[in-house]
Amino acid sequence: MTTFVMHGLRLRTTLPLHHGRAVDDHADTYADVLLTDGGLRVVPPDRPEGREIAHLSDEEDAPLYTFVERPEGYLLRFHGTCEFSIARDLSSVVYAGD
Repeated sequence: MTTFVMHGLRLRTTLPLHHGRAVDDHADTYADVLLTDGGLRVVPPDRPEGREIAHLSDEEDAPLYTFVERPEGYLLRFHGTCEFSIARDLSSVVYAGD
């Protein structure tokens, strides 16, 4: 895993990030957020369940992204592409997509 400094946050991940500054690869490195790969899978094109915080559709009303709150945390879905499951305490994020 590598820790990156991005926008003032220390983000630890195995994902290849092309923005930010890599700090190091030590397991004991402090990180504000742990970003893990949830694997490849089809992300549904529909709006996720939960209390809607933000949503954007195109001119033809096709959903582009939706951000919702759920009991376990938050979900940011880029419809049909990828989504991010965010822990309630904001300390971890799981990325999944195709």
